[in-house]
Amino acid sequence: MKSTPAARSTLAWMLFAVMLCAGPATAEEKEKSPASTQGAAAKKAPAQAAPVKSPANESHVIYTPPPRGGSTGTRMGGGTRGASHAPRIAVLAPDHIGVTTRAQPSLVWYLSEQTRAPVELTVIADNAVEPLAVKRLPSPQRAGIHVEDLAKHGIQLAEGTTYDWYVTLVLDPKARDSDVVAGGAIERRAPTPELTAALKAGQPSYRVLAENGIWYDAIADLSAAIAAVPGDTPAGRALHAERASLLEQVGVGAAALYDREAGDDPDARP
Repeated sequence: MKSTPAARSTLAWMLFAVMLCAGPATAEEKEKSPASTQGAAAKKAPAQAAPVKSPANESHVIYTPPPRGGSTGTRMGGGTRGASHAPRIAVLAPDHIGVTTRAQPSLVWYLSEQTRAPVELTVIADNAVEPLAVKRLPSPQRAGIHVEDLAKHGIQLAEGTTYDWYVTLVLDPKARDSDVVAGGAIERRAPTPELTAALKAGQPSYRVLAENGIWYDAIADLSAAIAAVPGDTPAGRALHAERASLLEQVGVGAAALYDREAGDDPDARP
């Protein structure tokens, strides 16, 4: 049966109307849908077993948490409950129990701005009633990253024991509920024969220590290397970038940002 010209004209107009309505809607739908874009890209891109790291990423030190790193959430932030204008502090520690192989390691912390308020360092063994030590730090404290050598404070850690450590900014000695407190956890462990051998292989110690999960020794050795050179030299900038990368891996963003900016400051220490 032959269709009439009128029928063909009506059918053509119907098809044109459908295309006019459906076309833009489909395009808009694809533009809004990440899944559509990702699906198309996935068809074009070859499958990969693991993300490919760029040479720039591979050049930075990588921290590998220890197999038994303890529970998460052991790091305490250094914000204020009261005055919003008070300096902020942060401990350079992971959010799990970090490891040291040293009886008297160095503990590293960050202060957002200079302060004349008293600052205290407290170390207490896990489940202990009394602190192992409470030390008043020199005043004033400058803004930046600070290294506290426990040997200088006469503090020694026992092997196999977990400790909590805190840096406290005492805003008002008569109202200690206004203190600004940041803290982390540390455990001393004996170095393995494999770690001892790796440290003799010629790589920077902080790289070997970080890759083997020894956080506190890694950040201390890297901070010592930073303190030995001016911050605005190529070597100084590279070391600050290394520490910033390490801090970003454990979520200590404010201190990492300080390190990124300190690479242009010849007086930046440590």
